[in-house]
Amino acid sequence: MNQAVQDATKAGTAAAADLVKQAEQYLEQAKQYIKENKLDAAEQAIAKVEAMKDKLPAEWAAKIDDVRKMLDSAKKAVGACRNAEVITPDLSTNCALAGR
Repeated sequence: MNQAVQDATKAGTAAAADLVKQAEQYLEQAKQYIKENKLDAAEQAIAKVEAMKDKLPAEWAAKIDDVRKMLDSAKKAVGACRNAEVITPDLSTNCALAGR
């Protein structure tokens, strides 16, 4: 293998590793935002990683889908609280329907 091919291979590997690291950060941010009931911020973080999905290793699809399901569940819980008119400023301790 010539040097140019080796250099290109190393650059591609490094770029892939950077992409995975960035995806990990977005997923962790999304999880934290969900815990903090910052669902709009979580949506933005998940949207970023979903946009990268086709460039990530195949096993990432399930990880991304799991966090998406967490967010969707949190949104449903908040919606249930609002619909039941039991919402308060502190959903995490005062909304039994939010499950927190």
